[in-house]
Amino acid sequence: MTTEQPAFKRIGIIKSRPRTIDEVLAPMAAVDAFAEETNVPAIVFPADRADDAKIETSPPPVAKARAKREQGPSASVRFSVEVPDYLHQELLKRGAAGRVTRRYLVMQAFRDAGYVIKDVDMTEDGRRGR
Repeated sequence: MTTEQPAFKRIGIIKSRPRTIDEVLAPMAAVDAFAEETNVPAIVFPADRADDAKIETSPPPVAKARAKREQGPSASVRFSVEVPDYLHQELLKRGAAGRVTRRYLVMQAFRDAGYVIKDVDMTEDGRRGR
């Protein structure tokens, strides 16, 4: 193990004297003067105000009646079922002929069988709503 020092250049430590309060506040005074010249607004807290003028406050918020929004489609869950190939081909053909999705055809069949399905959930083509 070597005790050789790295070849860095030594920097002399500058001992500074303690600053006076005027030296510390001088840059802040320069910033304040610049802000005053250029009309930059300043944040003034109520406790710091020179004049005890009444502070204006905004009125309390008024509760507004919420308008009923049109409900979007219901949350969906994946439902898969195995069907014979000829039925799958038929669904593809009818979907292409009617420009609708297989999902729409199945949902329509459920509706025709008496199941309750909301109109908003009956989208003919899932791409059109995007």
